[in-house]
Amino acid sequence: MSKKTRKEKIIAGYRKKLQFFQQQKNLQTDIDKPIPIIQSEQKKIEIEEKFAPIEEDLTTKKYFLRDFKKSIGLIVIIIALEIVFYFVRIKGY
Repeated sequence: MSKKTRKEKIIAGYRKKLQFFQQQKNLQTDIDKPIPIIQSEQKKIEIEEKFAPIEEDLTTKKYFLRDFKKSIGLIVIIIALEIVFYFVRIKGY
């Protein structure tokens, strides 16, 4: 495969610019077109069903909250023990 000459490179550059401008023109015409908005009761019901909490999500939330409370309790106990040990060591001096 031979190398491109300077003229071929210039022609290829023009071709790329032309394709770019054609794509921009197509995008602008697509943007200018109005989008039909259809509101129906069935679509609203489907959307509500999609976002309604599932029983599985509720149980997951329940377990998460229970584990979170246990973790907070352990953290508080550990911090309290560290404070107690700190004051015991100070008292020993």
